[in-house]
Amino acid sequence: SPESQGVGSLLRDFLLQLARVDAATDSVVGITRCSGWHERVPRMSMEEYIEGHRRGEVSDKILSFHTSRGAQIERILKGVRPGDLDNEGCGVLIRYDLRRRQQVGRTAPLVLPASLTKVDGR
Repeated sequence: SPESQGVGSLLRDFLLQLARVDAATDSVVGITRCSGWHERVPRMSMEEYIEGHRRGEVSDKILSFHTSRGAQIERILKGVRPGDLDNEGCGVLIRYDLRRRQQVGRTAPLVLPASLTKVDGR
């Protein structure tokens, strides 16, 4: 239910719905981060960590936030998050393929919780 979704989930779903309105938009890209990679360093490179996530061997909360809704992990971007010491400044480029999501029936209408649809307490 929308009431149980967090703000991040609502924002992601809203932006994906908004992007679908433009027929010329085929995909949405973003840069995210890994939430648990720093706990596996130096045993595992970021590349190995992400491959493990793709294969279902590594569970990462932030990557799962995106991949569970259809995002594909494209590649690692070095130096794009210089303040992110846990990820050594790296970001993860993700892409939502909007046409593929529609074809496989993964789209659902966005329903906002009542608390977000009220204006001025009404």
